[in-house]
Amino acid sequence: MADFPYPSRKLTVSDVLIVGLLLLAAVISAFFTLSRDAGTTCTVRYGSCTETFSLREDRVIPVLSNGHSLTVVIENGAVSVTESDCPDGVCVNSGTISRTGQAIVCVPAEVTVRIDGRRSGSADIIAGGAP
Repeated sequence: MADFPYPSRKLTVSDVLIVGLLLLAAVISAFFTLSRDAGTTCTVRYGSCTETFSLREDRVIPVLSNGHSLTVVIENGAVSVTESDCPDGVCVNSGTISRTGQAIVCVPAEVTVRIDGRRSGSADIIAGGAP
């Protein structure tokens, strides 16, 4: 029989408790992420402009901001940035968004694309905030 340099270790109660808490946190996080409703509108903010578009209507939105050019596409109830001349391309690599609260941000162009609508089961105001 071979000698192992480290003695075998058994799971303790605290190990099981930590794994259980991590699994519970993952389930709760997934619930809140997946419980968002499909959005109804898309808000595009750039410079001092804010434009809102319906997600029911497919369209291509050219955006010029801060010396950069982006193409925002609304298609089949979802939004994506398909082209951008910004140096990092994070906005293009963000993929497609369609759920309330999701956003695509292009920092160099100072552009924010956000999905708006009601969140399922959410309150209308933030606790402690002004109505």
